[in-house]
Amino acid sequence: MSTLITSTKKVYWGPFFITTEAMEELDKTLSSVEGKMKEFFLPNNYNEFKCTVRLSDRNDRMYEDTSIIKILKDEGLQSFEPIKLSVYIGSRPDNEFELKIESKNGEDISVSLGIKDINCKQEIIYVIDKWVAKYSQSYWLKIWEKFQISISLLIFFGIYSFFILIYSSSNPYAQNINIKANQLINSGITSQNINLAVELLLRKNFGIYSTKPIILNDKYVIWYPLIILIGLLVLAFKPKTIIGIGRNTVKMKLMLSWTKILMISIPTYFILPIIYEILKSVLLK
Repeated sequence: MSTLITSTKKVYWGPFFITTEAMEELDKTLSSVEGKMKEFFLPNNYNEFKCTVRLSDRNDRMYEDTSIIKILKDEGLQSFEPIKLSVYIGSRPDNEFELKIESKNGEDISVSLGIKDINCKQEIIYVIDKWVAKYSQSYWLKIWEKFQISISLLIFFGIYSFFILIYSSSNPYAQNINIKANQLINSGITSQNINLAVELLLRKNFGIYSTKPIILNDKYVIWYPLIILIGLLVLAFKPKTIIGIGRNTVKMKLMLSWTKILMISIPTYFILPIIYEILKSVLLK
C-alpha cells in the first residue's frame, strides 16, 4: 500500500541577530534533530544519513561542511560576510529536514520537514521552537521590520501635513483682519477710523496681512519635524536578520546599539512632555 508523504513548512518572523553563541547552540540543536530522526531509522539505514551545512555570501561563495561548529572553526571565516545559512539532514524523501536562515521579510527562518512520522515531526519542531524563542527579538522590532511600507506612508502623510500646516500658517493675521473689519462695520465708519478701514480693505484685497515674520506654534515646530526625522531614520535603518559572524560581527553590534537607542529614545521623547505637564500642573496648584 502506498504512503502519502507531505512536507511541513514552518516559518519564523524576524529579525534575528544570530551571534556566535547562537550558532554554537544551533549546532547542538541540529545534532538533537539528527538524533531524533535516526530513532525512526532502522540500524542498517544509518549510513544513508547525511548532514550538509552551507554558509553563503552575496558573491555566491560558500562554506560547506557536515556541521556548523566545523565551519565556525575555520580561520578564513573572519573575512567572510555571510547572508544565508542552510542545513539539510536526511537522505530519503520520507525523512528529510531543511533549515534556512536569511534576511527575508516574513521568512527569516524557515524549517521544512519531509518526515513520515508525526511524533518525530512534533519533537523536531519543539526543539527548533525552543532555540528560536531564546534568540527571538522583541515584538516591536518585528513590527518595525514587517510594516516598513506602512511606516513609509505615514512619513509621506507627515511631510504632507507639515507643509499644509506651514501654508495655512503663512497668513496668521488674516482672521484677525476679518474680526477688526466686522467690528468696524458694526460700530460704523467714522472720521476717526477711516484710515484703519482703508488699510484693512487694502490688506484684504491684496493679501497683505502683516509685515511681521511668520511664527508657527512651538508644538508644531518641535513635533512635526521630529516625527518626520524619526520616520526617515526608521525607514532607512530598519532591523533585519544578521548572521553575526565573520565580517558581520561589527555590523550586528551596530544594529543592536541602534535598535536599543531607538527603543529607548522614541518612547522617552513622547512620555517626558506628558510627565512634565503633569508635574507642572501639580506643582503650580
